Amino acid sequence: MDDRQTIFIPIGRAGHVRNLLYNDFIDLLAAKYRVVFLVSEKDPEFCKRFGKFEIEMLVKRPLTAFKKKLETVFISIHRALIFNPSSEVFSGMGRGTSVSGVLLKNGELVKYKRLRYFLAKKVFGGILAGDGVRAFFKRLDRMIFPCHSYDALIDKYKTALVFITSIGSDDQVALLRNCKMRGVLSVAMASSWDNVSKWGFREKADLFIVWSSYMRDEARHFQGYKENEIKIIGIPQFDHYVKPDIYSREEFISKFHLDPTKKTILFGSEGPICTDDPYIVSFLQKKIKDGTLAGYQILVRPHFGYGERDTGRYTPLVDNETVFMDNFSEVSNFKDSTALSLNTVINLIAEIRYCAVAITSTSTLVLDILANEKMPILYYFDEIKNKPYKESVKRLYHTLWFQEILKFGLDNMADSEEELVKKIKELTVNPGKDLGKRVKLMERLCYRVDGESGRRLFEVINGYLVNNNSSL
Repeated sequence: MDDRQTIFIPIGRAGHVRNLLYNDFIDLLAAKYRVVFLVSEKDPEFCKRFGKFEIEMLVKRPLTAFKKKLETVFISIHRALIFNPSSEVFSGMGRGTSVSGVLLKNGELVKYKRLRYFLAKKVFGGILAGDGVRAFFKRLDRMIFPCHSYDALIDKYKTALVFITSIGSDDQVALLRNCKMRGVLSVAMASSWDNVSKWGFREKADLFIVWSSYMRDEARHFQGYKENEIKIIGIPQFDHYVKPDIYSREEFISKFHLDPTKKTILFGSEGPICTDDPYIVSFLQKKIKDGTLAGYQILVRPHFGYGERDTGRYTPLVDNETVFMDNFSEVSNFKDSTALSLNTVINLIAEIRYCAVAITSTSTLVLDILANEKMPILYYFDEIKNKPYKESVKRLYHTLWFQEILKFGLDNMADSEEELVKKIKELTVNPGKDLGKRVKLMERLCYRVDGESGRRLFEVINGYLVNNNSSL
């Protein structure tokens, strides 16, 4: 019988597997503690890869129709109590934008959009916004929606700590809430750099883990965490960027059927939210064909989280002569449907390192590109030149997290088609141009890219458990 202290780790997305379970973290943790995964789906590959661990299911809470509607109201309130430039971008005032994380189809308008915008900005985000009100609604939410669904599992494993891998997930909020009610220690983190300022989390953990000082500041300002309740570890998935085991350039060229005599432009898609991404690819394709960008080829990396909704946008452009596409995506049973293996990560590293230039917009890929010591080119224009700002790609550059990037002089932005072509040529000739600007930017947004984030994550969780055990 394993009599070690038990740690629960919920896994709701394949991304959590790639980000957390392929570095030092899980091996160090499993060497000292009994690890139990709680998964949203019994994915065969996950069970095969991590079958040495105990695996339980995240529980679907039984809610009446009335309670489901009431919970939706509370979720909306938590979201509305945070209003900032990022919320402004995603406020739903336009077409094809995102409301509460739900992408609307182009042309679809939000019902009562002006009233909702006014309430979100002036009432909830203005008059009511503040740590006291946010904490009050967390307590009220907890009172109305307590969770006892995991009592039997907590008793079975005598759980010592729960590590919430995505505190924005309602399924994981229920687990966290149940554990807190039973006196189980809790540590949590957000899934990405943009989550902390997007919406108010429904529950608060004892300790909050962030990637960087930027996320720490946002956790304090928007989520009510105190300085001593936050730990910075870096970005675990970036551990793979230190001495990565990737294939050679020749294998890269062969894998994607590229022309070894041509220079490769990597285009990183941000998904359907950037409606003009395919236009940028088609424009570059025309410039290759008319000789302006002779000697280049384009490799599109779609946003795999959107599946066919994104890849389908580029399919008409792929001719395997001027435009190629990374189709090496694998599908899992998890919510995001993306790959459990590191193959997509390894492909991304190769794509960044073997390309001549990398182009994207406001994608998180900006950090990946910088972490791999390349300077990204960011397009800052629309196909339709008089497009309303609320529908323009330009609005996305005014989110808090991207404004933070621009503070460090990352001004490699192309504000026209002509400027884009010019920057491609300049960066091809001088790939190290302005790379010195990345040092402080990486420190602010990534902490350290040293291959040790997984180890630091273990040290935080282990230290927290040890300190609390000694105080008993």
